[in-house]
Amino acid sequence: MGPLLYILIFGGLIALACWIVKLIINSATNVPTWKGIVISALLGVFGFYLFLCWMGWMGEERDDTDY
Repeated sequence: MGPLLYILIFGGLIALACWIVKLIINSATNVPTWKGIVISALLGVFGFYLFLCWMGWMGEERDDTDY
């Protein structure tokens, strides 16, 4: 029963992590543009670009009418 418990705990932690990432993404102020994604990926700063979009300093304003 020990290994099964570890598998269930691991699966629960993965589900919790996915839920937290979804909450963070949905709370972003701006959304990244394709142009910004390509340029930041070529320069190797894609993660930083996504962080700046989340903070609202780069990207386009979120249009919540799509949801």
